[in-house]
Amino acid sequence: MKLKASQAQPQAPTPLVDLSDMATLSNALLRRAHQAGMPVTLLAFPDEQDLLTKIADGAPKLPYAEIVRVRHNLCHGNILEHIITASDGMGEPVRLFTPECMRDLAQTLSAVSKVWIAGLHQYWCDNNLSMP
Repeated sequence: MKLKASQAQPQAPTPLVDLSDMATLSNALLRRAHQAGMPVTLLAFPDEQDLLTKIADGAPKLPYAEIVRVRHNLCHGNILEHIITASDGMGEPVRLFTPECMRDLAQTLSAVSKVWIAGLHQYWCDNNLSMP
């Protein structure tokens, strides 16, 4: 049996964009986005009622908005809050980090992301914005 070669449609490779000079997620970035009219309150975690207070002009650097705090901790390897302690069966505690330790956070981030994408889409439509 002979395999027939298929003809792929040649596509230009997606250009790489240098993001080294781009701002990372921070309270200041959220503040600027809010001042520009973006719906940043949609990035608030379920129990976070004070996101706008945390990012307000003149607000102290800490506390971070929860989305910023989570980003900073994960990107810098600060995972202690996600480590569980179990017994080794001989009375000694064993500290573990497995993907399951992040399940609740992953579910929260997924829910926040879905709301954010819908709100951001609406912001783009309302402001006649489009991708370059």
